[in-house]
Amino acid sequence: MKLVWCLFLLISVQNVVSSQPVSKIMQMGRNPDVRVLLLKSNRPETILLPAGSEVKTGIETRTVNPATECKILPQDGQFVFTAGAFSVTIPDSLIILVPGQEGLKVNGEWYRGNLLLYPEAGSSVLLVNSVSLENYLQSVIPAEIGQGRKKPDLEAVKVQSIAARTFTYSKLLSKRQGDNRYDLLPTVMDQAYFGIKSENNAYRLAISETRGMVGVYGSELIEALYHSTCGGLTENSEDVWGGKTVPYLRSVYCGDDTSAFCSSSPFYYWERHVEMKTFWPVFHRQLVKVSDRETPVSGWKDQYLKNFGITGRDSSGRVTGIHLETETGNSAELKGDYSRWLFPDSTGKILPSVWFDFTTEKQGSVISSLHFKGKGYGHGVGICQWGAVGMSRRGYTFDQIFRFYYRGARIVKVY
Repeated sequence: MKLVWCLFLLISVQNVVSSQPVSKIMQMGRNPDVRVLLLKSNRPETILLPAGSEVKTGIETRTVNPATECKILPQDGQFVFTAGAFSVTIPDSLIILVPGQEGLKVNGEWYRGNLLLYPEAGSSVLLVNSVSLENYLQSVIPAEIGQGRKKPDLEAVKVQSIAARTFTYSKLLSKRQGDNRYDLLPTVMDQAYFGIKSENNAYRLAISETRGMVGVYGSELIEALYHSTCGGLTENSEDVWGGKTVPYLRSVYCGDDTSAFCSSSPFYYWERHVEMKTFWPVFHRQLVKVSDRETPVSGWKDQYLKNFGITGRDSSGRVTGIHLETETGNSAELKGDYSRWLFPDSTGKILPSVWFDFTTEKQGSVISSLHFKGKGYGHGVGICQWGAVGMSRRGYTFDQIFRFYYRGARIVKVY
């Protein structure tokens, strides 16, 4: 049977958000709070609160003195919050206000800001960190662009700050589908956020020097996309996700007359070897994940691949589709980014990019191994982070780097 999967990655999967008028930012005030979902738990959780913290239930407010280790405990289909002698069943929401910048400890990690608790019909409780935008960025920027950046790299840190701030504002102005109790996830599905542990004093100046700056095109916030390594050429947004042409998300050569700006990235070139006969259970599991629900790929469980081929490339050379055929004749075509997900390594990391070639070895009629050679890491659209670092080291300023990757866009200061 011939199965054709024509599902391209939707823009929302890669965190592309609709443009928003800059005027809406002014209505939110300076340095607004950001709500980050830390975890969704159905198990006992421990929170360490500093002295002076206030616990608000909607009916009463209790002050925590001294610093107290608090518990969230599932009990009879509900969740109970305890702080010393104080104990209360969590109502629709419970707000914990933390004084100053002392921070609170959740699930073993320290965070700035406050904590919001939302029970879900007795099955789980959401722990949401409410933190000011600029404090949020103090954690996000090192996590996204990498620790250990030195003075020559700081113009790239500034660009990352502007992009991450712009992305965050777009999320704040957009209604999250399915759950409006938080704005962002703490992972690369939105932006990596690890609380205080990822903050870096060396980055504080670079972040503060871009305080309140966002990227705009015309009168709207840009879709501030970025990725690790483009491999020397960024992507047009429509080549990755389809849809309309975005004028500032154009493919650009990431380099000058001497070399690519991102050539120092460990993923400028990469390789991965896959032994299919031992890897097959993982491959099949991933195949089920990326297929649509009507695709009977479970029937492929005991069948090995006979053919694996590339069906198309875009103008940059990245793969736009692959063809699979099993030894019994079942076949499928996967479009877009899905081919990356079929070959995770032992830690679960998918192929770094879809800019690859491969060779195969066979035993009889079936493929025994695949060897990939590729370039870049990530979707390739917008700012190449390693490219921005390379430009910073060659003396480019943050506004020059910004305009290089976001063609026709500009930076404005909203507070």
